[in-house]
Amino acid sequence: MQIPTRVSPPMRRTFLQRSALGGVFVALGGCGLGPTPRPPSTIHDFGIAPAPIDQPARIRASLAVPDAIAPGWLDSNSIIYRFAYVDGGQPRVYSRSRWAGTPPEMITARLRARVAAVAQPGLASSRDGVQSDYLLRVELDEFSQVFDSPQESKGVVRARATLIAGIKRATLFHRAFSFERPAPTQDAPGAAASLTAASTALIDALIDWIVASLPPLR
Repeated sequence: MQIPTRVSPPMRRTFLQRSALGGVFVALGGCGLGPTPRPPSTIHDFGIAPAPIDQPARIRASLAVPDAIAPGWLDSNSIIYRFAYVDGGQPRVYSRSRWAGTPPEMITARLRARVAAVAQPGLASSRDGVQSDYLLRVELDEFSQVFDSPQESKGVVRARATLIAGIKRATLFHRAFSFERPAPTQDAPGAAASLTAASTALIDALIDWIVASLPPLR
C-alpha cells in the first residue's frame, strides 16, 4: 500500500509563496505591465492672426472690449458638436481634442487685435480704469459643430453685441449675429476649421457694424 508523502511546514510555505509570486507575474503579463497610457489631447485654436495691414483708421475713437461672456456650457475648452438629424438639443464633446482656450477667450483676443488695428487712438483697456469713448460687449450664444447628416456638418457661431457710450454708460446699439461655415472634414479638425472661419466672419461683421454705427470720420 502506497503511503502519501507528508510535506513539512517550511516546504509548504515555500511552495505557496512561489505559487503566489507566479500568479502575480501572469497577471502583470496579461495586462501589459500596467494600464495603457491615454494619448494626449490634440489642441486647436484660431491659428496665427493675419499681420495688420497699414491702412487709414476706420474708427476715430477709443474703444474698450471687455472679456466676452458665454453660458457655462460654452465657457470651457471642449470642442462641442451636435447631431441635428438625431437630437440637436444634446451637445456632445470630442474626448481627445480641445481648444487652447475657451471660445470667449479666443474671440476676445482676436477681436481686440482687430480693434487695435482699425481704431485711432486705438484699443482702450477695460481693466485699468481708463475711460474710453465707447465700449463693446459681446455675449456668445452658440459655438458648435452641427451635423446635418453623417456626411455633412458646419460650424455655427451666434452672438449678441452691445455698443455702449463710454462716458454715460448708455446703450447705443444692440444687434444679434449668426454665422455658419461648412466643415471640410467630419471630425474635430473639421470643427476647428469651420468654427475658426465662422468666428472670423463674426469679427469682420462686428467691425463693420461699429464703423456704420458710430459718427462718420472727419
